[in-house]
Amino acid sequence: MCTKWLPINHESYFCSSECEKQYNEESKFWASYKEKNRQEGIQHRKNNRSEHNKCLNCGDPISQTAKGRFRRYCGHDCKQEAYRKRRKRQEDEKENDNNIKPIITTGFVS
Repeated sequence: MCTKWLPINHESYFCSSECEKQYNEESKFWASYKEKNRQEGIQHRKNNRSEHNKCLNCGDPISQTAKGRFRRYCGHDCKQEAYRKRRKRQEDEKENDNNIKPIITTGFVS
């Protein structure tokens, strides 16, 4: 669309046929650009699908969809189990950090 201010009763969205032509050419360019990127993305997913075909928790194969994020777990149970393992590991690390006592020396050692 033209960036010039047009009167309310103007017949079209464009101030001239040149503006309309330029807009149509830009629209075609962006439509082809989006389609090209979409096709490249689909090809990338097809090429890299084997990297994401096992469950991170149990190692079972996962069927991936053509669109959206890659699945990391084969189901809700594995996802929940992995979460619990991560949480337990974090709690253990926190507990180990709390058990470490600083060495404080006062005075001279003889």
